[in-house]
Formats: sequence, structure tokens, C-alpha cells
Amino acid sequence: MIRRLAADFGAAYAVSGLIAFIFAATGPVAIILAVGAQGGLTEADLSSWIFGAFFVNGLISIAFCLAWRQPLVFFWTIPGAVLVGPALGHFSFAEVIGAYLATGALMLVLGLSGWVRRCMEAAPMPIVMAMVAGVFLRFGTGLVHAVRDEPGAITGAESRITGAESTITGAVMASRDITELLLALTPSALSELRDRGLLAYHMNDFSHALRDLEEYLKVARLSEQDDDQKKETEQVWEHVKTLRRRVAQLN
Repeated sequence: MIRRLAADFGAAYAVSGLIAFIFAATGPVAIILAVGAQGGLTEADLSSWIFGAFFVNGLISIAFCLAWRQPLVFFWTIPGAVLVGPALGHFSFAEVIGAYLATGALMLVLGLSGWVRRCMEAAPMPIVMAMVAGVFLRFGTGLVHAVRDEPGAITGAESRITGAESTITGAVMASRDITELLLALTPSALSELRDRGLLAYHMNDFSHALRDLEEYLKVARLSEQDDDQKKETEQVWEHVKTLRRRVAQLN
């Protein structure tokens, strides 16, 4: 068996496995940590949850791959993990675990009955993927909003969580690229201009941040604003004053 595994092993498979592992060890784990913090779980509860998710699913994946000679990888349901947060507001962690065990038993029965296959064939794949995208949407927009509203807080978080620094920086760079694309499509999008400036501020690109935020203020002050928009404009103005001092020091 070992010889056969060695013969079937290749660089492409190793890279695919590494990418799958990096994805599983970053995004989904961040969701578990966020949900656990929302539900008030202890560190022991979170450690048990993450250990069970990786260890048990890893054993199941190995067993199924060896039994069926196919790359069958098993992981937890991300939408199911997201639902734990609201559930912990009404039930204890033990009760939530019991509910998920009952759900798993029901899913097993449905799978053996053949109804799941029929439902999968009836549900259009674009709708299924849209549901998955909807689950992730608030996590992506939440990151951009956090960078926009509190760039200093994000910087402080990076100093405390050094292991996540590269992940956060990569996410901010990706957000900036998306903002650049949106501005290319709609140059008059004022909110995107503001977001690009704040993202540049977070990345210490002070000159570009100052240019975008000054342009944002110039246009925003010419339009009618409600109380929230006025408060937002005042926050941007504070950032501009800080940026002017920093750019002056650099020059």
C-alpha cells in the first residue's frame, strides 16, 4: 500500500492538498472563533470544537479515501457553524451539541433513503452557490468596514496577533484591489473613493490615502448629508489632519 501511495503521489496533488489545508486552517477556523466569542464559549470549549473538527474529520477522510480509493475529504458545515452563534443565545453549549447530533442522525437517514440525491438534482447549482456566498458575505464586508471605521484598531490588533498579520495584510490588499476595480467601473462612486483612501491609510500609503480622502471631503461637503453622513465626514477629516502631519514629516 505504501508503494502505491508513493507511486500515486505528485507535486500537483501536494499543492492541492496544501491549498485545501491552508483554507481549512484559516477562514473556517476564524468563523468558529468568531462564533464562539459571540456565544461566550470558553477557551476549553473552543479548543475541543476545533480539535474535534480537524481530528475526527481527518480520520473519517483517511478511512473513506482508503476504502473507496477516491479523494473524499470531510469537513464541518460552515453555514452550520455560523448558526451556532445565535443558538448559543438561547441554549447551552451541551444543548446545541445535542441538537447537532440529532441533525447528523437525521441527515444520515436521509442520505441512506436517497432523498438527498433527488434534492441535489432538483436544486440548481447557482442557487446553492448563492446561498453559500450569502453566508460568507457579512464576514467579507465586516472586514472592510472594520478597516474603514477603525484603522488604528486594526493596526493595534496586528501587533497583538502577530501570527495573523500576513493574513490581515493580504485581505486588506485584496480589498484595495476590489475597490480599485469598482472605481474603474464607477469613477463617481464616493463611498469607494473613501474606502480606497482608508485602505491606503491602513497600508501606510499616506500620500495616496491623503489624496483620496481629501477628494472625498471635497465632494462630500458639496452634497446634502444626514447626521450619520456628517459624523462620517468628521471622522474622515480627523484622518486627513493626521495624514497631513505624517506626510509633512516624511517630506
